[in-house]
Amino acid sequence: MRNLLFSSLLLFVVVSFSNSQDNSLGKFFGGGGYFSFGISFLDLDKLNRVLSDNNRAQFQSSFLNIGGGGYGVLNKIIIGGEGFGILGQKKDKENFRCVLSGGYGFFNLGYIIYDVERLRFYPMVGIGGGGLNLKIFEMKGADFNDAISNPKKIFDASFSSLSVKSEVGIEYKIGRRYGGWIFGFRVGYVFSPISGDWRMGDEVALTNGPRVGINGFYFRLNVGGHGGVVRQVK
Repeated sequence: MRNLLFSSLLLFVVVSFSNSQDNSLGKFFGGGGYFSFGISFLDLDKLNRVLSDNNRAQFQSSFLNIGGGGYGVLNKIIIGGEGFGILGQKKDKENFRCVLSGGYGFFNLGYIIYDVERLRFYPMVGIGGGGLNLKIFEMKGADFNDAISNPKKIFDASFSSLSVKSEVGIEYKIGRRYGGWIFGFRVGYVFSPISGDWRMGDEVALTNGPRVGINGFYFRLNVGGHGGVVRQVK
């Protein structure tokens, strides 16, 4: 499913670029920025299996995301970037707390296939990276000196991955056609073809760790502003 979604949208964007035509009124030059929030559904089956085998709490697949981005528009081509924080989940079991959080960012390339009056629709692909951080610690008081002499009482590991995404977006514009507020909705899929090893403190590699990436579907709401001009091109 994920490979079919990504391949079809990528092919659609390539075909759209190759068949693009100028706006009859001229070429549009502009850009915008937005604040974004939504939910991502991460594939954590392998990680949860390891946690369960070691009698630790497991995580739900849905995570809140908060971030933002910006973009430039050249006629119908969209080029931009964005970044998001994956808000942490906290799960407790037998006096131990597990916390999972992370973040990711993308360079985006899209194509506007519908832009009439106040409504805009576009497919988009992106490439970037992200990672997750896992902390496990005992929920009871500890002596400061004892914690320094025995730091193994706290597990703190993370990994990073190369990620790609495909998505479709729709925006509703308020104000003038070429400037004002925008309210948007995007839905897509993130796939991580390459993931690094788990590391303690970003320094010590951990072997036999579960292979996990920023994989899964997501949907987001965007709120921001945009502006631009239409220029005649001879």
